[in-house]
Amino acid sequence: DNSVGQLGDGTMIDRSTPVQVISLCSSITTLESELEQEINSFSVQPNPSNGIFLIKNLKNGSHLQVLNTLGQIELEETITNTEKQISILKPGIYFLKVSFLSKAVTKSLIVE
Repeated sequence: DNSVGQLGDGTMIDRSTPVQVISLCSSITTLESELEQEINSFSVQPNPSNGIFLIKNLKNGSHLQVLNTLGQIELEETITNTEKQISILKPGIYFLKVSFLSKAVTKSLIVE
């Protein structure tokens, strides 16, 4: 019989009873917005530089990639600290991609 169902809190309801889930959706939207702000808050200094960059305000567990202009990965690692120093030897333009869960931010790096 498919006329009765159970909600997540154990409440039994009739199939024709309306259930409102707006608060769940708004909570998810709020969490995604907070995550987006947090991942966007990292900084790279100095930029441009001689090839040594300090990245600050990273979220633990973030995934970091440095890509060249051809999209090839020059450096890749998972962040275990809120700060990371990276060194790039060859002059040029690179892209720093930091991702966490479903969000990603890309910033350019210039090595003189």
